Amino acid sequence: MDSNKDRAITQAEYTAALPFAVFDQNADGAISREEFLATHHRMFMRFDADADQRISFLEFATAQRAAGR
Repeated sequence: MDSNKDRAITQAEYTAALPFAVFDQNADGAISREEFLATHHRMFMRFDADADQRISFLEFATAQRAAGR
């Protein structure tokens, strides 16, 4: 996370590391296939509000708004 190795983590360094940390579940510095797929599965389930195994445009837009995008 401390990309410039100055022993301080800036807001930019922290923000840049977040997406990686979400996927790297065991914090070993690498994203395994299992970690990648598990993270995407969880994301899909969050978007699929009615649990019909499909993400409608409304579900997608609602999830994006909730994430602040």
